[in-house]
Amino acid sequence: MSRVIIIQRLVPHYRIPVFAQLHRELGWEVVTSDRPVANGLKLARPEDHAWLHPVPIRMSRNNFYRAYVPLGRIIRTFKPAALVAEFSLQLSSSWQLALGPKRVPFAFWSQGWNLERGFDFWRDRLVQKTRLMLQQRADAQLCYSDQGAAYLRSQLPSGMPICVAHNTIEIDQHDGAPSGRKPGYQLLYVGRLNADKRVDVLIEAFVRLKQRGLVERLVIVGDGPEREVLRRQAGAIDGITLTGAIYDEAKLAGFFAASDLFVVPGSAGLSVNHALAYALPVLLFDDAGAMRHHPEHSTVINSVSGYRIPGAGAEALAQGIAAAFSGPTSPKVQLSENIRALVADTISLDRMIMGFREVDKILTRQAARMQHRHNG
Repeated sequence: MSRVIIIQRLVPHYRIPVFAQLHRELGWEVVTSDRPVANGLKLARPEDHAWLHPVPIRMSRNNFYRAYVPLGRIIRTFKPAALVAEFSLQLSSSWQLALGPKRVPFAFWSQGWNLERGFDFWRDRLVQKTRLMLQQRADAQLCYSDQGAAYLRSQLPSGMPICVAHNTIEIDQHDGAPSGRKPGYQLLYVGRLNADKRVDVLIEAFVRLKQRGLVERLVIVGDGPEREVLRRQAGAIDGITLTGAIYDEAKLAGFFAASDLFVVPGSAGLSVNHALAYALPVLLFDDAGAMRHHPEHSTVINSVSGYRIPGAGAEALAQGIAAAFSGPTSPKVQLSENIRALVADTISLDRMIMGFREVDKILTRQAARMQHRHNG
């Protein structure tokens, strides 16, 4: 279908290959805030992409996820045949689409449900009930994972089309020469330096592993509000490198190539799939004190693509990392073939695009029905 508009508060750089492909193949375009609150992300610039259009989406300075979306203006300006809208109770467009008159077919794009989030309190249960009520109005749902889709199928009306676009990142086949590869095992972390990422716990665990002679180096790539705190914590600890933010994929490729294990000490996100794209195993620390994981956690499968380590605190994480290195070869050597097969089957760029193709067909049919009723 031509002229499908995707509504996104902001467009991170890692979404560019996906949206560019959707524009080339399906003619889709994207609207985004003309004054985005980046929150440490590198964002796509509208002047660099013909398919990306800035609109006055007003984002809260105090809450990264809250925004007012001028839905009526978007529809009047772009005259879309259909919409694919980021779904959140903190986006005004979700309420407008669900409760207002239906002017065009639309799909909601969401996590579905984060299966690791508990709903033990009445407020959490109320939030989820409200989410499901609003989602029922859509013509289709688009989720990041099979687990999220399965949950929506169990909760929404049986006729609701639910598609999956597995979240991924396109690395343009950068193999990369190992950056400063030296004898001994190297751990890698790439991501934002936020408190919920628990990088401080990783540094503590590394010190213990270093003292036991099990690993030699820890490379931390990223930037964020915890940067200075982590720099002070790392101090003069031998073997730790904090590089700051790196967005050049060719440079990142070198670090992925030089490392033996990618460690996620706290909240998991797209960095998981980024590591797997380089056939680098991921160790995911299921710390009871960590923030909830995002859908990408489901791609970490024990002894297939990495390791799930339960427990709490630096010693539990250190023991989990030590166990990963207990074999005759590094985790990377042991699991690389499994990871390449998983990536090709589940989290390649084409696999993600498949979910959008399904949504495009559904919205095309619904647009034809609405037009038929209007003409009739």
